[in-house]
Parts: sequence; structure tokens; C-alpha cells
Amino acid sequence: MISDRARAGFEKALEGHPFVCVDDLASDVEQGRAYVWSGETSDVFTRIDGPVCEMGPAAGDMNEIAAEAVPAIEQWARQNSCTEMFIQAGREGWARVLAPQGYEVAAVILRKRLG
Repeated sequence: MISDRARAGFEKALEGHPFVCVDDLASDVEQGRAYVWSGETSDVFTRIDGPVCEMGPAAGDMNEIAAEAVPAIEQWARQNSCTEMFIQAGREGWARVLAPQGYEVAAVILRKRLG
């Protein structure tokens, strides 16, 4: 189950996202295909897809996520035979915060709204 705090944060993080909505995330969690890591002031959505652990969306204190959630999620991913981490970062600030932990930008999505 996704807590009310996580739902509200994920809705904000996904605002305008062309592919995913919070109901999709909640469905994945309820069906056991995904997990939400919750800290004191933050929440991170995670899903394992083969050898990849996908992280994101995330909401809350970026520093708490980087210092506490990311290392714990990486350890959990290794224990589940993952060989890579993918972070769906909607904000460029995540790249700066997580670069010291070895993360690098791997893709950019361009979008144009047709009106």
C-alpha cells in the first residue's frame, strides 16, 4: 500500500508525466511487483525488473533519500541479484546529488505537447 504522504509526493513528482500515474504505482505495490521505501521525511518507489532495480519517483527530502534510502535500496537490489540501478529522475538536481555515489545521466526524454 502507498501511504497518503507518498501518494501526494508521487503525484507531485509525476505531474505531467506522459507514461505513468500514481494509480499505476499503487497497483504494482499492491500486486507485489514494487515496493515503497519510506524514511522520516521521504518516500521512494522501487521495482525490480530482471537485473535492474528501478528507483523513482521519489518525494521528500533529497538529502535523506541520498544518504539513507539509496544505500539501503542498493543493498536490497544486490541481494535480489540486480546488477544495475536505474533512477527515473524528473529533476536535474538528482544527478548532482547522486553523482558522488557513482550515478550518471544515461538518457534524456524530450517532449512536445501537441495542442
